[in-house]
Amino acid sequence: MRERKRLESMLSLEGDLARRTGDIAAYFDLAEKVKTSLPNCSANSNLWRELVDRVETETLLSATTTG
Repeated sequence: MRERKRLESMLSLEGDLARRTGDIAAYFDLAEKVKTSLPNCSANSNLWRELVDRVETETLLSATTTG
């Protein structure tokens, strides 16, 4: 009976290690994708900032000419 519990515990531990190894591999894949897409995100962020600034300026100018 003890041997069975020991084997079940080892199998459970092995399964947990296999899952965690898979998780780590997934994290590395995700990190690689983020790393390669980060420059694109930064460029898009700058474009959005410029657009928001332009809309904000046009809104303020429009408010002063109509108000």
